[in-house]
Amino acid sequence: MIEPGLRANLVKCAEAFAASRGVSLFAVGKDIALDRSFFKEIQDDSRGFTARKYDAVMQKFSEEWPEGCDWPENVPRPAIPTVSRGVGETVP
Repeated sequence: MIEPGLRANLVKCAEAFAASRGVSLFAVGKDIALDRSFFKEIQDDSRGFTARKYDAVMQKFSEEWPEGCDWPENVPRPAIPTVSRGVGETVP
């Protein structure tokens, strides 16, 4: 099954993010998943999530990841998209 692995990735990222910022999982849920109880609920398998939600949350983590905080080991990190400003000029 794929879902337990994805669930573990979400929880690892949420816990590391919360610890680095000194905030609760509720605060991370509100800011990253747009649902304050998201990370607490998925820890006990009572709530499922879609692949779209997983991708959106992991992308937001990647974009907002605190500098100086290591990304969790064995969790694939989405690339941060770059935006082209003009010929030969891109910004993250």
